[in-house]
Amino acid sequence: MGNSSDIEPTNLPPIIESETLPPILEKKRYHDLDALRACAMLLGIVLHAILAFGQPGWPGYAPQNDAHWMVPAIVSEAANAAGTKAPEKFSPYKLCFTAIHGFRMQLFFLVSGFFTVMLWRNRGMKELLIHRAKRILLPLAIFTPIAWITMLAGLGIGALGAKVFFDGKGDIRAAAEKSVNSITDAVVVGDLDAVKGHLKRGSNIEQTNEKGETLLHIAAFFAHPEVVQFLLDKGVDPALKSNKGQTALNYVEGPWNRELEEIYKSIGESLGLDLDLDRIKMDRFKCAQILRKQVASGLHGAPVGEVSESKGPLKKFEYRVYYQRFTSLPDFDKLTPEFSGQSEKGVIDLGLAQREETFGMVFEGELEIKEAGDFKFRLGSDDGSRLLINGQELIDNDGMHAVKYKEGSIELEPGEVKIRVEYFDSGGAQGLSLSVSGPGVDEIKLSKNIRDSDGGDWGEWDKGDFNQMVMKQLPEWLQAVLGIGMVAAMAPMFNHLWFLYYLIWLVLGFALVVWIAKKFKLSAVPGWITTSSLRWLWLVPLTFVPQFFMGQSFGPDTAGGVLPWPPVLLYYGIFFGVGVLCYGHDEFDHKVGKLWPLSFLLAIPFLILGVCFMEARNAAAAGDFKSNASQIWYDHFWVSVCASIYVWLMIFGFIGFFRAFFSNQSKLARYISDSSYWLYLAHLAPLMCLQVMFAKLEAPGLLKFIAYCVSTTVVLLVMYEFLVRYTFVGTLLNGKRIRESTTA
Repeated sequence: MGNSSDIEPTNLPPIIESETLPPILEKKRYHDLDALRACAMLLGIVLHAILAFGQPGWPGYAPQNDAHWMVPAIVSEAANAAGTKAPEKFSPYKLCFTAIHGFRMQLFFLVSGFFTVMLWRNRGMKELLIHRAKRILLPLAIFTPIAWITMLAGLGIGALGAKVFFDGKGDIRAAAEKSVNSITDAVVVGDLDAVKGHLKRGSNIEQTNEKGETLLHIAAFFAHPEVVQFLLDKGVDPALKSNKGQTALNYVEGPWNRELEEIYKSIGESLGLDLDLDRIKMDRFKCAQILRKQVASGLHGAPVGEVSESKGPLKKFEYRVYYQRFTSLPDFDKLTPEFSGQSEKGVIDLGLAQREETFGMVFEGELEIKEAGDFKFRLGSDDGSRLLINGQELIDNDGMHAVKYKEGSIELEPGEVKIRVEYFDSGGAQGLSLSVSGPGVDEIKLSKNIRDSDGGDWGEWDKGDFNQMVMKQLPEWLQAVLGIGMVAAMAPMFNHLWFLYYLIWLVLGFALVVWIAKKFKLSAVPGWITTSSLRWLWLVPLTFVPQFFMGQSFGPDTAGGVLPWPPVLLYYGIFFGVGVLCYGHDEFDHKVGKLWPLSFLLAIPFLILGVCFMEARNAAAAGDFKSNASQIWYDHFWVSVCASIYVWLMIFGFIGFFRAFFSNQSKLARYISDSSYWLYLAHLAPLMCLQVMFAKLEAPGLLKFIAYCVSTTVVLLVMYEFLVRYTFVGTLLNGKRIRESTTA
């Protein structure tokens, strides 16, 4: 990669010569672009620090700091006017992440293209390739394994520190203080000894609160299996319902999702408790098992075999769950279920399995038919499924496959029709959908959507990969071919150093273009192409093309595998190429970025509207892709348009901003620029160590975020000064540096 300290540019025009390059007549240093490239690198530290506050899957994620704000009315109104819908809430962390991701690496590649052609014009192609091999290829080969090793070590140290400093201490202290107040408080914190003590002192075990909830409801909700079992043994009836008609089992039988997580966090805050959501998520399942066994035993509640009235379309609704890996539908009647149950919801729901992968289910119920005629059923699943009507197989959708829909028709008479659905998931994504239409019925959904979202806001990081959703609509053989390619391209082999790998390919592409131009004596590209206000007429459409074939997020996909993913390579190649075209033109130095405040201002609405379209697209794609196809592609089109405009507004804004404030030489700016390469290469290990270690620290999220960034940067700067800058490592990254003498 290298810094411009090794590269002394000229003001010669960027003509691609077929003869030997002329001697260097004038030298110029681009302090602003040096600082701009460093800024792009350092924003990577900010980006990864944000993940601890907005992405549940990230190590060190702190749910207590994952704030969600209401979307302002003006944004909702603007989204409606633009033909989309804004979510009700948004995560400021996710929005900040999206804003940075939407331009950061594109800016880096543009500046890299500029410095690449500058080095070529000053030293020639041979020296360019040697220099890039030293500064890019060699660090990539050396630091990739080091980054993996140190990152894993950092995670281990962080986990050890978290266990020493925070493991359960806050919870234990709060529980001990609260459990002495009343038997209800003791049940809330799961203090079984305190519960027994309150009973000995005369507390009423059959008491209910203002919501009609028994102590069993409360113990189940806060997921304390031992307390649930104790209360059942003491005779608390599991069939008792709250004022809303819910039993204790209803409190724990639904799937874990973002909305439920927010409810627990809100209740925990109101009670002054730091709830362990990971424990609750796991122990809810244990409580559900205990309650199901109690109901099935016939000791309490409805008699065995009697099914409560359903609220949904399926009456007398029952289900059985099998914890086993299947590759095809078995004869479930010959297998022993892990557990079985009934649901008043009367809707087919995979969440009842209490498991995300490798399971099978059987759903049975009765559907009321009011008019005779031909009824069409539509069954979709990922993986296999089967539909039986009155014991007769109507649809066979068996096998291991992505989301696949099949239809079947049958003549039905008025009355109750027995519905049976069999399903299995062999691993990975899951989904099950069933609907029926016929005389007097437009369409009745007998199941939840194939992938119901959890409430949807800008804090949903894993709402669904649009690329994967599109792939699942393709023929299976094409899915297999593209799947292999995507695994090779997307697997995080290079981790956060993937950009160096892509930069190598782009430098080689530049060398090829120069060779072709020299061989065929092509003319130079005029400066107005990149500096005229007309540049928008080709920059946005050209960027739109590869952007349209990416859908992981707002902006580019991240591909860290050994196979360069063509849309990603083409996408970054556009920015690299624009940087190449900008070099040597006075118009670039004086015109591009001149209206930088306006660029930043205009970028805001394109960012917000782009995210709104993206959320709407993902929500539609998470349902029935084929039925929503037109809306999905409409939203995706506008996501790509907004992202393509936003990235150029931000790039030109940053170029103008840094030209206005960093054009003059500054020792501090130069030092930070030199150190930025090292800071980015090494930052993941200490950053993730801190995030994991202090995830449970009760402190304002913003304060923790700043502490993570500052601490990581300070530690690495100290290492840079004493262990890197003047050593062979510093020479490898930035070229030889000589420590300045402290004497005059």
